[in-house]
Amino acid sequence: MTTRRQRLHIVVTCTNRKRRPVPLTLQLRRTTGARTIQRASRWVQRLTASHLDTVRAEDLYAGEHWDIARGLADLASNGFARPTLWIVSAGWGLIPIGAAIRPYSATFSTRHPDSVSDNAHGAQDWWSALADWEGPTPGAARSLTSLVADHPRDRVLLVLSQPYFAACANDLREVITTAKDSTISIIAAGVTPQPAFAAWQLPADARLQHHVGGTLGSLNVRVAADLLTAGLTDHDAMSRHLRRRLTAAPDIPTYERRRLADDDVITFICARRATNTNQSRTSLLRELRDEGMACEQSRFAELFATATRSVS
Repeated sequence: MTTRRQRLHIVVTCTNRKRRPVPLTLQLRRTTGARTIQRASRWVQRLTASHLDTVRAEDLYAGEHWDIARGLADLASNGFARPTLWIVSAGWGLIPIGAAIRPYSATFSTRHPDSVSDNAHGAQDWWSALADWEGPTPGAARSLTSLVADHPRDRVLLVLSQPYFAACANDLREVITTAKDSTISIIAAGVTPQPAFAAWQLPADARLQHHVGGTLGSLNVRVAADLLTAGLTDHDAMSRHLRRRLTAAPDIPTYERRRLADDDVITFICARRATNTNQSRTSLLRELRDEGMACEQSRFAELFATATRSVS
């Protein structure tokens, strides 16, 4: 008698980096509204009314995070039957990897011109509003709750950054009421373990970078790749594996760096690029930190964009 192999649905965070240029009309900063639901409605109208050519979601995103994320389903094929990949997108909602979408700029991260909201409550309302829209793939699940309800016998692996985890928090609480703990696993390094999700959340923090490599921005998907490469299919086995990794990992290094004001960071960027216009954002941030100064990666990215626009 043949034993049925369980299916796996992997849900990953999207990325701000795109392979196609984003038109002004599909940058969220151009969409106004006094209330979240109003702004979301206008945003959906822009997405659906646009005549811009669509592209498969798989082929739109770019960067280190996405290079790893797009290969997770292949890594899972040895342990699971027909693994599928889903994307948590601040612009399109929950979409399958093959969804036909238009290039856009919207994010659940704060301090960005195209931020959905500056707080978790606004992000949660936005996520709920997008779930009420049919989306780019008719018939496909539009929320984590509907995804789990549509596939009650399948495993679901959620690989979410902190802002996207916060945006989906109400959706996840709804999932809790119907799903078995063992069917759901969450990888969310940087998210403080919460009692409501304790049975689902796998142990993960920055110490795992020692084992999986890469940048902190790709840590969650690299941890997922590590688990799937090891052929682990059970939540408890995944948890034991990561706890062993964490026990063997060195402590997270701490740095005594001086935090700079925005203008100081921009001055630093402009001065360095005056002598080397091809110097990348990543290398500049590394130089700044090597000189004992502090700036968060997302904040540096915004200031780098401002600095490069001002001299172009």
